[in-house]
Amino acid sequence: MGDRGQESATLAHEDYTVGWVCALPKEIVAAKAMLDQVHPPLPQPPHDSNNYTLGRVGSHNVVIACLPLGELGNNSSASVATRLNSTFPGIKFGIMVGIGGGVPPSVRLGDVVVSAPSNEFGGVVQWDFGKTEQGTGFRRTGSLNSPPTILKTALSMLQAKHEMEGSVVPKFLEEVERKWPMLVPRYTRRENLEDMLFPADFQHVIIQDAGEGQNHCSGCDRSKLLQRKHRDMRIHYGLIASGNQVVKDGIFRDQINSRFGGNVLCFEMEAAGLMNEFRCVVVRGICDYADSHKPKHWQEYAAAVAAATAKEILLMVPKWDVLTMAPMAIPNHRRNTNLDTASLKGKGKEDLISLLPGPELTVGTIGASRRIEHQEPLRKISDLDGTAGYDRALGKGLIISIDFGTTYSGVSWATVADFKHESINVITKWPGSDSERVKVPTKLCYEYSEILWGFQVPSDADSLQYLKLLLLQDDDIQDELRESMEFGRTKRTLRENGITAEDCIADYLRAIWKHTLETIRQARPKYGIDALKFHAVLTVPITWKEYARNAMKRAASKAGILDYRIAGPTSLTVVPEPEAAGLAALVDRGSYVEAGNVFVVCDAGGRTVDVVTYIVAENEPLQLQEVVKSDGGLCGGIFIDEAFILQCKNRIGRNWSHYRAADIVNILTKEWEYGIKPRYAERNGPDSYPLFIMQPPLPDLKMNDVSRKPHIKHKYIYFSG
Repeated sequence: MGDRGQESATLAHEDYTVGWVCALPKEIVAAKAMLDQVHPPLPQPPHDSNNYTLGRVGSHNVVIACLPLGELGNNSSASVATRLNSTFPGIKFGIMVGIGGGVPPSVRLGDVVVSAPSNEFGGVVQWDFGKTEQGTGFRRTGSLNSPPTILKTALSMLQAKHEMEGSVVPKFLEEVERKWPMLVPRYTRRENLEDMLFPADFQHVIIQDAGEGQNHCSGCDRSKLLQRKHRDMRIHYGLIASGNQVVKDGIFRDQINSRFGGNVLCFEMEAAGLMNEFRCVVVRGICDYADSHKPKHWQEYAAAVAAATAKEILLMVPKWDVLTMAPMAIPNHRRNTNLDTASLKGKGKEDLISLLPGPELTVGTIGASRRIEHQEPLRKISDLDGTAGYDRALGKGLIISIDFGTTYSGVSWATVADFKHESINVITKWPGSDSERVKVPTKLCYEYSEILWGFQVPSDADSLQYLKLLLLQDDDIQDELRESMEFGRTKRTLRENGITAEDCIADYLRAIWKHTLETIRQARPKYGIDALKFHAVLTVPITWKEYARNAMKRAASKAGILDYRIAGPTSLTVVPEPEAAGLAALVDRGSYVEAGNVFVVCDAGGRTVDVVTYIVAENEPLQLQEVVKSDGGLCGGIFIDEAFILQCKNRIGRNWSHYRAADIVNILTKEWEYGIKPRYAERNGPDSYPLFIMQPPLPDLKMNDVSRKPHIKHKYIYFSG
């Protein structure tokens, strides 16, 4: 059993962080085959009838749970997830893996579909949930949550990895053949599986007494087959339609797809039961076309490629990020009325800030403390969509946090209705960007008779950068920053145009605030956000002095954030970044936090890194004291980027002058930021990392030069690991 990764050590229930949900026995087989180690079983409470397989994938401890035999649909999957969360309270997120029906022509048998946000949908839509109205017929209602941010980030990274290196799914299937030979060929090979697609209106012909042969369309007129060129397996990202009935009609399939703008990639039966209560991504291997032709001989292979893709996704999720997440289930003994862990527990820096002001917290430094209190007493209210009220909520308000960074900024927001699921909404769509990003560049440009910001700023424009550092007085600016060409050019541009630092920052905040309100209105059109009180939150470095914090508040006021509203005045909180991060970490530990505990917070930003040491002075209410003077420096991630570009420049030599600014930005973003950088020097990583030498033509550059490192081979620079 050693070759199959059997592990003798028994872990605790709390040690498992990933919930893997399946619906069919063949999906369990495929899932178990992907485990790097199989763990011994753990005892289950009497009320838990789930069947569990425990193990490890990469650095993640995984619980595989399966629906009861013969019980399919959204309700069954929801029950399984509820019991899973109760028995394994450390589960941070889930992944639902199995087979489904694909929507042609882009999706084929043996492909994989992964749920991902698509237009206004979160990745999974329940197509059969709604109401029938006189005169209009059936109308779908409601929406489902999107996957958690940590999984959406992993999917973005995986797509970039696939573009550069391809998928490792074939490698995982080869490992299955070696470890589990009895699964060959049904789960691992598709050479003998015929992909047959008939027109949507062509019904399957059943031959009586033909046994399993009827599943292979032996009675169907093969002249009706749609001819397509052979291609390898592909992974698709987009919308999955979930319902409580099997779709076995091509015409009906296409009708449902048309309701969602032709964006549906896959049909299945379980995912909708999970999305609102079980933070997960859905992975489906395609075994049929959701029509009357149900080729069951594809099911095992489809289950295997789905499981292999799920493993590849999990390997893109950093273990540390998982450890700092809040579990989906919060045990009662870890709830604290003073701290309101139900809404604060385990949030990251931006998420925690988004929830302020919450129940009374004390955050402070030696000799002084800062109390954050409710502006209104807590009361039982009804949430905004008309469902049950909450005993402890923040009032009918909207909390918007802006993590105003040196190089990148981000925004998250939450309404009372979101607190029910401890859901924080992170803005990922920005003007000027055709892909989803959790952050937007902190850049401004005044060149084009209008104010451009973020992704709108052309790569070859003279953009203004390091905006928030403009608020610092000369005595508080470090030598490295003072000598920076970009910082000096930004200050010179403002001076020549008669623009103050506060006005410049106000222009940026005004743009991001306007986009934020537009995004919220589109996401929640029925809420009427103009009737809600706003609470805005801005982050600042902990090393900032009072004058800089006050300048940031004035800039926010100039940006219109504090403008008069009919719902009432907008309140503003300026929060030191490491304090928020420290609170998030401590609240995540819950009852394990004791007075006297000391911890260090390192806030590693794009240009600056801040470090502060806290001691827990009191538990209830939570009170922190700074025990070592906070410090910071200019040693953020941007310096790594600059070192990479410098190495490229030195290796290419004088040919570097042929590159435009846009070419260099393209290298930094596509090749470096989303390719080499996240994987560099990782454990068990590759020995070298190739960088394609982009055009324009570089006539003097040898495209094969191994005389010195990094080597150049076939138009690629190979950086050593």
